[in-house]
Amino acid sequence: MNQSRTQRNDLVVFQYNKRQRNQEAEQVTSTHVATGPLLVLFSLLLVSLPFLAFPLSQLVAQTKNQETTAAKPLFETRIKSFLASGAVRNFRFTDSLQVPDKVSFRDELGKTRLLKEWRGKTILLNFWAPWCEPCRKELPSMQHLRLRLDQQDFEIIALNIDNDVKRGRAYLDRLGIKNILSMVDTDKAAFKQLAAIGIPTSILFDCKGRELGRLKGSAVWNADAAILLVKSLMRASGCYDEEREKL
Repeated sequence: MNQSRTQRNDLVVFQYNKRQRNQEAEQVTSTHVATGPLLVLFSLLLVSLPFLAFPLSQLVAQTKNQETTAAKPLFETRIKSFLASGAVRNFRFTDSLQVPDKVSFRDELGKTRLLKEWRGKTILLNFWAPWCEPCRKELPSMQHLRLRLDQQDFEIIALNIDNDVKRGRAYLDRLGIKNILSMVDTDKAAFKQLAAIGIPTSILFDCKGRELGRLKGSAVWNADAAILLVKSLMRASGCYDEEREKL
């Protein structure tokens, strides 16, 4: 009897151990089944991570570059209102500070010239024509402005859009205009490229070739307000030599 009881106990222990082993095996199997897809997904992620990171790094670099190169206005609105007043009240600032692409025209001998040839100087580019009455009244004041500012830092280009080049030259001679560069834009290529509307139109470029602003219509350029405007923009854009002015 004792032997039978012992055998039964041994059988119970055997069955219990077997059941435990089966349960453990089932848990291991279910764990593998549950984690298998996760492991596969994780492996794919590790493999594709460099490819995902590459365009992301490019995007981050591009964003930083855009933030660095984004132009900031040279002046606050209230200062703009103060500077664009009086004789130059129609002046409009260009906050984007864009450099126009390959603006070209010709000199009076027919040679093609590029606006970028005058990089290093602040340029006041004036579209005019000898048949334009406001233009004729404006030009003498531009000559006085040219004399008032340092000739090493500042230049004025009078760009005649009339088809008759000789007529424009004769009129400048009659006015005694000698300190302004006379160029021609008979095909109006520069006029169209710079999106000028009507004449006279004057566009101010800094020494880096960036457009600072423009004035549609005529102005008295040797007035104190005009001189203050031009000098202030030259200083703000880093194109004015304060030390040379003191000499």
